[in-house]
Amino acid sequence: MLVIQKRQIEAFEQAALKRFEDEMVAHCRQYAARLFEIRGEDCIREVVRLGMARAKQYGFTNRGPMRFYIELMFALGYGFDSDPQLPWAKAILQDSTETDQMTRADRLHAKTSEYFDRVVGPNNSIAVEALHRLKMTPINQYLTPGNHFQANLFRALYDVYPQKYRYVGESALRILYSQGVEVTRSHAIPDQPGAGLIIALMFGFGHGIATDPLYPWVGACLSDSERAPPNERLQRLYKKTMTYVDGMLKHLGN
Repeated sequence: MLVIQKRQIEAFEQAALKRFEDEMVAHCRQYAARLFEIRGEDCIREVVRLGMARAKQYGFTNRGPMRFYIELMFALGYGFDSDPQLPWAKAILQDSTETDQMTRADRLHAKTSEYFDRVVGPNNSIAVEALHRLKMTPINQYLTPGNHFQANLFRALYDVYPQKYRYVGESALRILYSQGVEVTRSHAIPDQPGAGLIIALMFGFGHGIATDPLYPWVGACLSDSERAPPNERLQRLYKKTMTYVDGMLKHLGN
């Protein structure tokens, strides 16, 4: 009798999770309309499942906190929980002194709201301005290999997106730089100028961009070493990035 009851409870829980998954997929069609349009329902569903699993690892099992965690994956990058640009996210999620998930979710929401106020702006105004500056900036002039490569790259990030640069700070950006160098080396791409483009993408889309399932074209361009030399892969990645930026601006009506 106990075995049957346990199976019934498990079946009920699985059915509830499936309903929540379906609801989140439908929600993401509106919440992340551009990504949904580009990636399609199957990909979005996989990301939702990944988010549900990750949220659960942090003790987010209620609908509200779990939904918010998934939304942050779309808004800040699927690896936001370990991004050096967002140390507060990791600190709140891993805070063992606060066991109540609703309290931690509220704290996470407060910090996220502060981030969006300072970095994204009302109606995405700050982020849109940064995208326009990116289109107008001759990035190559900042990425010339040499002794001042890192300083020049940081200057480019500041010139394109000063609000985020000031928010993140140079200490976190140096960590991001090291991560970007590791990514380029793991794909047999020279640090300079390869790391510049990768770090710029990490700065804009989250430090996990090279493996983010929402942006598979990044990893695909980097990994295509059998058919394309490093410079060709970087050029392809840059072109795809700018195509995506154009699409974002068009979607936002700018």
